[in-house]
Amino acid sequence: MFLKKMLAYVAISFSLSSLTIADEIQEFPKIKSIQEESISEEYSNILIADSIFGRNSYNDAYYLQRIQNDGYYHLVAFSDIGDIVQLHDASKWEIERSGRQKVLYWVQSDDIWIKPCISWFSGYNYVLYNRTTNQAVEANLIYPPLPMGANTFRITNIQPYERLILLSDDTVWQIAPDANFAKMRIGQRILVGVNNNWRTEKYPHIFINVDLQGVSYSLVSFYGYPVE
Repeated sequence: MFLKKMLAYVAISFSLSSLTIADEIQEFPKIKSIQEESISEEYSNILIADSIFGRNSYNDAYYLQRIQNDGYYHLVAFSDIGDIVQLHDASKWEIERSGRQKVLYWVQSDDIWIKPCISWFSGYNYVLYNRTTNQAVEANLIYPPLPMGANTFRITNIQPYERLILLSDDTVWQIAPDANFAKMRIGQRILVGVNNNWRTEKYPHIFINVDLQGVSYSLVSFYGYPVE
């Protein structure tokens, strides 16, 4: 009799547990997709020539539209010697020694991108690229955005079949096929960066998941908005 009661209790507990899990699953909203215009082969050849001859075409407004607003950050504070800067989402960054003098002249209205550091000989993972001044400084994230900050991007929903992520500002992003997607969870904080190959790459942005330790960034593209 005691065994029957225990088995019944386990069965009820399992059922309640299953219901709880089911209740936590959120239906992914319908999405209004934003289709990017393809980059012409002719313009790709111009970009290659520009890179060979060192020309900088970052002021090209037509292709800047590929960068979603979430990819733009702004400075709110820096230390006396420029070794630490704070961005508007409260994230703090350690600046490489040769770049510290530069950030002392940055101002709040400057547009800043977070980009991967591609130098093989650097001890820094990222670059803060100031588009306004056309300066880049190598940097490491030392303090993540505030957990519930007004300017912090958080994952609020996940659609695994198309690898879609809904962020807390109601933007939807598509993740490139990689191992990081399976580790993403609702509530995790995201920094939206810019891919170094943003002009020609299918995924012009990156996601830096600050709640996944030791995990590299993921390539992403802006997908659209939920349909109201």
